[in-house]
Amino acid sequence: MSFPDYFQISMKISGCETCDSPYIEGGPDMIIELNYSLFIVKCDQIWELHGICGTYLEVHKPLNKEIIYEQQIKGKGTLKTQMLTKSLKSGRYEIWVVVRSKIGFVIQYVKSFYITIVNQ
Repeated sequence: MSFPDYFQISMKISGCETCDSPYIEGGPDMIIELNYSLFIVKCDQIWELHGICGTYLEVHKPLNKEIIYEQQIKGKGTLKTQMLTKSLKSGRYEIWVVVRSKIGFVIQYVKSFYITIVNQ
């Protein structure tokens, strides 16, 4: 399966603006920057308030539908959000871009990353 070229997810760590690595050190907060050019789903307010409808950035364990972290994507261009990696254990994770509607969801993009815990 291939994904459109206009999706780009950069995982950047505070203090390392040029980093885009699938290997993240646990502890400092991870900055997730999403540059996109896609249709953002606009929903009726009642569906949006319940998280049933919209375009979302989600963090999952590989091949697991359980959401660890989510952030709704609104507007166009760039979303810059902060995810607390302190709450994540060492291991593999995936960032999903998901369009939700009242009849289901569509995964538009997946990017894998790995968190290592470093003893200080």
